Amino acid sequence: MDSVIPLAGVSPNDVIEPLRGDEEGGVANMDIDGNAAHNILELLDEEEDDELFNINVDQMDESDDELVYDDNGVENSYELKLDLKMKGYKPYQSQGRLSEDSKAILFWRDGENNFSDWKINVVTTKEEGGESITTTTTYHVNKVNIARGPNKSDYFVTLLESDSFSENHDGTITVNLPEEVAAQFPDFLDYIYSLHTESMSIINFQNWKSMMWLANYFQVSKLQKDVFDFIEEDMYNLDHVEDYLSEFKGVEEDDQANRILSKATHVCATMIMTIEPTSSLLKSIPPRMFLTIMDVLGQRCSESDNFSSHHINCLVLEYLEHNIEDQSYF
Repeated sequence: MDSVIPLAGVSPNDVIEPLRGDEEGGVANMDIDGNAAHNILELLDEEEDDELFNINVDQMDESDDELVYDDNGVENSYELKLDLKMKGYKPYQSQGRLSEDSKAILFWRDGENNFSDWKINVVTTKEEGGESITTTTTYHVNKVNIARGPNKSDYFVTLLESDSFSENHDGTITVNLPEEVAAQFPDFLDYIYSLHTESMSIINFQNWKSMMWLANYFQVSKLQKDVFDFIEEDMYNLDHVEDYLSEFKGVEEDDQANRILSKATHVCATMIMTIEPTSSLLKSIPPRMFLTIMDVLGQRCSESDNFSSHHINCLVLEYLEHNIEDQSYF
């Protein structure tokens, strides 16, 4: 659920009831006056499970002073942005859902019957029983799609525009790919062929690593961007954050890796009440990132009483015990 609730007539229950009934979790983003925000926070404090919501209140006025209420409890001069995320919030993903229009132009799926004018041989090699087993899969493609479409590959553009490559004359190119990457090559072709407004829906948690590998190898700039956009959207699923940290935490000098690590820091701070002390995610957080998370939480705690100091203390103790060799950071 993603909703914007107007200023006029807003009440605490207008916010809480839709969130409480949303099984997948939800978020409400609102620009409201201080009195409405104050009432909502009071009602949240009365919840039986005070860890149900993660709350972030941003003051829209330039002043950093605390809210000032008159004798009737009405805040006079500020507007707030109230961001509520249910515990365990996982955003909806439309993965793998292409429209009929997109499906109709996935010509490569028709094999040799698609008026193809080029072939791609994908070769994989694996060791089995002490022997190397080579497998070749042939894909019949269309030059106009792979080198001129909105999701075009600059690798194929260079190849097809040059007379110096034998593949251009033979009408066939052979590429050697890791087995796990080759398994996602059909998804890669679907991405190339599909409508550019829908192609991102092909990326999912199961194929994002291979899609990133293929985007870099075949120089598909839009796919490179879309993979990182997908990761940022998917990050609120805490079950997946550990995989993203494992992939990017060792390459801090890379701008895109820094982008992902920065997003992971924000997500972990926002969803801190959902991270359990015994979780493998906690143990996978790099020390520098953990310090940043604690710093962010310290700043937020001064604005709200909705963070459980006991829970955070448990996280810190468990983290230090697991990362005892890295305590020089602390």
